[in-house]
Order: sequence, then C-alpha cells, then structure tokens
Amino acid sequence: MKAPARTTLAVLLSLGVSSNLALAQTSAPRLALAASYAAAPLSTYDPAVVRARLAHADELSMEGRLSAARREFAAVAEMQRSHNVLPAEAMWKLAELYHSEGSAQRTAATLHELAMDAERFGDPELQAKALLEATILYRNARMPEKAISCAKRLDLLMASPHISDELRAAVGSRIRRT
Repeated sequence: MKAPARTTLAVLLSLGVSSNLALAQTSAPRLALAASYAAAPLSTYDPAVVRARLAHADELSMEGRLSAARREFAAVAEMQRSHNVLPAEAMWKLAELYHSEGSAQRTAATLHELAMDAERFGDPELQAKALLEATILYRNARMPEKAISCAKRLDLLMASPHISDELRAAVGSRIRRT
C-alpha cells in the first residue's frame, strides 16, 4: 500500500534524506524535488546576481513584457528579504511599473510594503519617502483610511532625529501641495 504523499515527504524530511538514491525510490517526482530543496543548504547572497536580475527585469519592462517584469522585480525583492537585504531598488522599480500602468492602488500598496521593509531594516529616510508617496497615492485612489494611516506614521517619523532637515522640508512641501 502506498503512503500518502504528505506522510512520505514528512518522513523523508524528518530523516534528512537527500541522497539521489533515496529520493529516486519515492514514487512521486514532485516529492523528490521538494525533499531535495528542503534538504539543500540556503544559497548565498550574490549582489552581482541581483544586479543582473534587476537589469533583466528592466529589459523586460522596456520590451513591453510588463507581467514578466513585475514577477522578476517581485522575485528579486523576495530573494533580498530572505537574505536580510533591504529590497529598495526592486520595490521602487516595481512601484514605478505599477504607476506607469496607471494603478495608483497597487503603486501605493507596493510603496507601503517598501516603507515596512525600510522600517524593519532601519532606514528611516527611505521609510519616510515611501510613506509620503503611498499617502498621496492612497488619497488619489480614494482610499482615505489607508492614506490617513500612512500619513500618521509619516507624521511620527518626521519627529525623528534620523530624518534630515532637507527631507523634512521636502515632505512638508509635498504634503502642502496635495
């Protein structure tokens, strides 16, 4: 009698099985693949790979392959997060792509996510810039609750000694104009 796939995978993973022989003995190729990925060591972070993938995503965008470009920017951002690297460039470019498509709501959500990343990674200036843009875009998308939430966080952040006077002035100017 065949063991259910979930049980077989759980047994393989609990035993730490990763040899090709043991994996070949499983009846489901997907199980073997899942087990080999689970048992594989985490890859190292390579900034050159990130730069190449960002350049590739830019090329996809220029070719008009926007869905593929969005997926690549999002994948790079996720990879960077998984290696405890702030995905600033990937997220800004993803937001710019949404903005170029006229999607204020998705642009705002992406920038809001970037603001949370910046907070997590301790970059208050980037957090403030992302919150400012998200606030304006949420307001333009007629999402007042989210706009107010971002604006409140931005207001608290403006009191921080870690925010430059130049950024504080720029934020004040942008808020007054909108």
